[in-house]
Amino acid sequence: MISVNKFLESSWVYSIVIILIVHLIIRHSLIKILAVFGQEEWYFSLLLSSVIYGAGYLICTYSFVRMFPHIKAYYKITWIIIFCLTVINEIRFFLQAENYNLYESIFYGQFFTNIKISFGILLIGVWDGIRSKNKSLSILNLVESLTLINCLIVVCAYLLNIEVFESYFQSERWGYSGVLPRGYSVILPSIFLISRLQEAEKNYWVTSLYFACLILSGTKAGLFSVLLIILFVLLSSIQKKIYFLLLLFLLLISINFWLPYFIVYSPFWEKVYSEGGAMGLITSFRSDSLNLFYNSILPNYDLADWVIGGNIRFEEFRVEILPVSVFMYFGFLGLLSLLYFVYKMKLSWVSAIPVIVAIGSGSLLAFPVGLFIWAIWTKGFRSKYTKNIIE
Repeated sequence: MISVNKFLESSWVYSIVIILIVHLIIRHSLIKILAVFGQEEWYFSLLLSSVIYGAGYLICTYSFVRMFPHIKAYYKITWIIIFCLTVINEIRFFLQAENYNLYESIFYGQFFTNIKISFGILLIGVWDGIRSKNKSLSILNLVESLTLINCLIVVCAYLLNIEVFESYFQSERWGYSGVLPRGYSVILPSIFLISRLQEAEKNYWVTSLYFACLILSGTKAGLFSVLLIILFVLLSSIQKKIYFLLLLFLLLISINFWLPYFIVYSPFWEKVYSEGGAMGLITSFRSDSLNLFYNSILPNYDLADWVIGGNIRFEEFRVEILPVSVFMYFGFLGLLSLLYFVYKMKLSWVSAIPVIVAIGSGSLLAFPVGLFIWAIWTKGFRSKYTKNIIE
């Protein structure tokens, strides 16, 4: 076995993470700027993204193999299963599809999407094997600084009505995400808001900024994060939690009475409510997609589709419900492996908040950087903010 230089491995992975973070911000800033001029993302940008992720994946795979004895079993099992299912299903689709395009699939299609899912697990496994506390702190501090800047952009965009920073630019929907994608503008503020609220001496300006960013995102994921943070972080006693849940229950059962008075201010949501009712508004028609999947797609599944997935590709159909998406792409085998991965992370209710929110949006799993930040934050969660990360 090749000897492992942990300092060298940590430097490689650290560099990859920094490059991915910088690329994330630059790419999505470019996308927003191009949207202002009515242009879609440049082909070169898509190609560059694939090259960066591909090179990072290969380097991390090399480190993963070198450090194999030092990496925990559940990282190995989950990554190997998801990677193998990705390759097997790509081969299956190639053999069955009439108009299969390997180039498109690798660079921005289903194969690229599946690789990004396993990339996050690969990054976490290598990093946990390295156990670099200082670099973990460095990454978290950098990402929090960038998140704070983005939150300031969100607030300023709301106050000044700067459309380019909207969550749904050039649509009827309301909300602001700054220079980050919608998913990241919820995941990162949620993580750092929880951390700040756990500190003995709270910075109320910073916590207020995070709360504002989540609310101003205009997404149900952002609002759901706020509710979960109130429930599991701010409310300390069981009695207060019960009262809060009772209040939410009363609001839910009376939603058809009070909701019409609020949605009149948003033509988009007023239209959604008139077409799909309260359920359509709450789920953004995910319930309709779920019914379509259950009634029209699932009956055509054969044994292989149930076990390893791959019958449906994300270019054709999306549910945006995390367990269903995982089942479609990787079958029961992939779903069980990812459930095993989450179970072995030994999460508390508080550290599981981003995962609970992701169940309804699917954003966490498909964002390698977001998944990686969540994981190293979780490793140090049981103490004060980022103190005992991966020791």
